[in-house]
Amino acid sequence: YNPLTLTPEGEGSYKYKKFLAVGRLSYLAKGFDILIDAFSIFAKDNEDWVLEIVGEGPERENLDSLIKSHSLDERITIKPFTQNIQQYYSNASVFILSSRWEGFGLVILEAMAHKLPIIASDLPVIKEILNTTENHLLFNNGNVNDLSSKMKEIIQRKDFIEMGYKSKKSSEMFQINAIKKDWELLFESLFK
Repeated sequence: YNPLTLTPEGEGSYKYKKFLAVGRLSYLAKGFDILIDAFSIFAKDNEDWVLEIVGEGPERENLDSLIKSHSLDERITIKPFTQNIQQYYSNASVFILSSRWEGFGLVILEAMAHKLPIIASDLPVIKEILNTTENHLLFNNGNVNDLSSKMKEIIQRKDFIEMGYKSKKSSEMFQINAIKKDWELLFESLFK
């Protein structure tokens, strides 16, 4: 695995009532259109939650139009990419990875390090990263209704805070020192 490349500053909290997504604004990869559609369903019965997306890319105009079509300008914001991504993780409640495909979900590790419960599409690499922890809910890749359902489910979980603690603990497996040992063992096995 790739290591977690940042040191967390702050922790997310339920009190923010904010879903967060991070990534390049690209139709084929990150599925932010799926996320916006799912949030529009979720938002009808949950007036105090918001969605924040951090990223830049060619789909920005289309995503802005989609947000307007759902009349959610006041509840969904798109922020530009920043080197100080910790400020967003530490002011969120739940991290959502709505990707249609993913190489390696480093943003999930960053979110976990900030104590955020995770909702993610059920991609093989994501299931592999999250397979040993109970900090997440998976939805059927591309399924807007299933994602909306998982958003409703996670905010009602009695173990919501515990999911955050499990995220933080699980992220430690991806710290640079832990991953360094794995890489060293791999290289040693190659040169025997």
